[in-house]
Amino acid sequence: MFLPTGIAGLLNIFTGRLARIIDRTQVLQQALDRDSAGAESPLHRGIQVQRRRLFLTNRAILLVMLALIGGLLLFLLEVQLAIRQNPRKYY
Repeated sequence: MFLPTGIAGLLNIFTGRLARIIDRTQVLQQALDRDSAGAESPLHRGIQVQRRRLFLTNRAILLVMLALIGGLLLFLLEVQLAIRQNPRKYY
């Protein structure tokens, strides 16, 4: 029970971070649309940093989901082994 609870907490943190990244990127994009400095603007660098953060957060969410799937598979394997040892107790 601790693994799913911990993973749910991590997913909550990551999705909150993802929402803040998207909001910040939208603010930077709107500022860039109003800016006339061109491609040399520091806003471009800010958007690149936000895209990198977005990529890393998405990867973290993917890895957490893979950990959840792996944990569930190991749990099911343990249940299968327990049933195999004493099938009359569980059926």
